[in-house]
Amino acid sequence: MISLDLPQETEYAIIQKAQNAGQTVERYLIEHITQLAQSKRELGGGEHLLVAMADDFDEPLDEFGEYM
Repeated sequence: MISLDLPQETEYAIIQKAQNAGQTVERYLIEHITQLAQSKRELGGGEHLLVAMADDFDEPLDEFGEYM
């Protein structure tokens, strides 16, 4: 048996997807995780996720001044 500590909404969503697929939750998770593990990752696949970055991103934070 698979035991995960998930938020209740996530758990309900997984149960619903498993039921829609006509599978037990365990079988659904095993197949889904196997599929994710076998999928080929592509470099730069998330480049569209970052929209903007501050010009001073690499500058030290003021909050950590006393530690530097």
